[in-house]
This record gives sequence, structure tokens and C-alpha cells, in this order.
Amino acid sequence: MSDLSLFLLPHSLFLSLNSEKQESVLEEILEHLKDDERVSDWSSLLNSMLAPSPFPLSCNKKTVAMLFHGRTDSVRDLVIAVGRSHHGVSFDSVNELIHLIFVIAIPHTLNKEYLRVMGSIARVCHDSYSLEKLILAASPTEFIEILSEKENE
Repeated sequence: MSDLSLFLLPHSLFLSLNSEKQESVLEEILEHLKDDERVSDWSSLLNSMLAPSPFPLSCNKKTVAMLFHGRTDSVRDLVIAVGRSHHGVSFDSVNELIHLIFVIAIPHTLNKEYLRVMGSIARVCHDSYSLEKLILAASPTEFIEILSEKENE
């Protein structure tokens, strides 16, 4: 299994999103990656993440997180970014307000990693105890440690 902490770096984790709508949350998360050395074309990255609909992640039959994902040549390596909203973000496709938004971008050449990372994030969000810890994490480092701990169980 892939270690998410290798790809989710503290500077790509945002624990206080301001966006409250689906239309603006992705750009707010990706805005901080404009200078990330793994991103070769930021505009193309944004467009590639907008193309597919975000994937809902569930826990106890309730949507708890959204996952924007895609294979794109606008990144040089696997890039994971996460945003957390205390107020919640409204998505057209779900009734609940969403507090965790994951973004995964991967070059076409890393197909196997793509599926492993998506599966790892889905498993962590499906566990209510781990999910609550992520929502309450005090720092990006703590958030990443929680993900890694659950992933390595």
C-alpha cells in the first residue's frame, strides 16, 4: 500500500477553507499549489479536476467527504491536496454539508498508485473514528499522521 504521507505534504493541506460552494472550493484548494514544483501547469490542473464530477465518500450511509481526482500531465508526480471547512461546503449532488475535500492529481504513467491512493483515502473516510479525528486535527502534521496511522493498520 502507498504511504499517503509521501504525497500529502503539509503545505498542500488547508484546515480553514473559506469557500461554501462547490464552484469555488476546488480553486481555493489548488490556489496554494501554484508554486508547487510537482505542478507543471496550474491552469491545466484546475481544468482537469473540474472535468469529472467529484466522487462522494461515505461513512454510516452519509456523505462525509468529496474527492476530486484525475489523471493529468499537468503534474510531474502524484499530488494530493486536502481542504477542511468548519462551516461545510454545499455540493449539488449531496444533501449534507461536506467538511473534507480531497484532491488527487496524478500523471498518466502512475496508474497503479492512483487506484491505491484513492482506495486508501476512501477507507480512512469510511471509518467514523478516523474521520472524526481528521475533522478535529489541530495541524496539517497531525492530519497527515492520522491518515498514515489508519492506512498502516
